[in-house]
Amino acid sequence: MKKAQGLSLNTIVIAAIVVLVLIVLSVIFIRSLGGFSENSASCEVQGGKCAAACGDIAYGTQDYTIQRSNVACSDETQVCCLQIK
Repeated sequence: MKKAQGLSLNTIVIAAIVVLVLIVLSVIFIRSLGGFSENSASCEVQGGKCAAACGDIAYGTQDYTIQRSNVACSDETQVCCLQIK
């Protein structure tokens, strides 16, 4: 009778350890996805160029005429300019 009780206790302990490992792996995975979404929203990753104005030769954006407001630049005063293809 005691052997059956020990077996169920071992099963509970192993299940608790497995659940804990899954929680830790989930947290690590979710954190890495957050970094990915931040990096994919940058102007350079989207194929753009950050400048004070789009379509201006002085800023080197004569070929970059589309302004995207939902894409982030490192300098908040600049805008993301995308090239027309």
